[in-house]
Amino acid sequence: MTARPQHPFTVSSRDVLAIAVPASLAFITEPLVGFDDITMIGRLGDAALLGGLLLGALLFDFLFSMAYFLRIGTAGLVAQAIGARDPRDGLLHALRGLIVGAVIGVAMIVASPLIGWLATLAFAPQPGVDAALGSYFAIRIWGAPLVLMNYVLLGWFYGRAAAKTGMALQILLHGVNIAGCVVMVFGLHMGVAGAGYATLLGEAVATAAGLVVFARHYGGVGALWRRIAPGELRDGAALRRLVGLNRDLMIRSAALMTAYAWFAAQGSRLGEVTLGANAILLNLLMLAGYFHDGIAQAAEQLSGRAYGAN
Repeated sequence: MTARPQHPFTVSSRDVLAIAVPASLAFITEPLVGFDDITMIGRLGDAALLGGLLLGALLFDFLFSMAYFLRIGTAGLVAQAIGARDPRDGLLHALRGLIVGAVIGVAMIVASPLIGWLATLAFAPQPGVDAALGSYFAIRIWGAPLVLMNYVLLGWFYGRAAAKTGMALQILLHGVNIAGCVVMVFGLHMGVAGAGYATLLGEAVATAAGLVVFARHYGGVGALWRRIAPGELRDGAALRRLVGLNRDLMIRSAALMTAYAWFAAQGSRLGEVTLGANAILLNLLMLAGYFHDGIAQAAEQLSGRAYGAN
């Protein structure tokens, strides 16, 4: 049996910060957009709209957290490929992730009537909140494949320690979202639907930009596909590794988001004003959580790289 080659490298505090700081700045934009949506919708003076927005945002956080392994798993596998001096920079891991993400996203769209019914059953919203939730959900669900593909692209960037590129994509996504929300909610008076369309637009722009950067790294789409041998993308063992890598993370995410959802559901039962106030509290909590996620991303990239480097 041939021993795996070793590729030693050093890690300094600067290496950690070079990943952690941009990643933290990127991740913190997620709850900041929530604050923007809350501000825009809150200024309309209708607690029912604000409550519906909160429940809709929580519902999507819950759904997408179930596929969070696409970002974390891709980042870990790509970091291992970088450590092992893979000349393709984890190309196969990224492409398999993009395919899995697109399939899961389409499945969410197909199952959206059932998901919407279960959400109404769990949250028990009052009529005005229920109408706002339904409008927001019906629009944003179409972005599910985009969100999950964007997770994979971010995983590929962070796995290669290209944290600044990942940060730029996240800022682009949320910048478009914020600008779109201002225009659609205040300029076009579209209410909660405007917030949904603005988020969908941001997801589409960021995913398209990420795919362009990804393809250009390999010399274009044609050059990218020439690097892949027939049948490599259908490697069942590799796909099972991607999905199974973060089984425990999925359980953890489900438990965490269930706690958030339970908190929101109790607020919903206490009335629109209580539910709206809870929206602000939950976003403050997520602000701190997402900020610390950048340090976790640095640890994952360096650990994965070390494992790949043997």
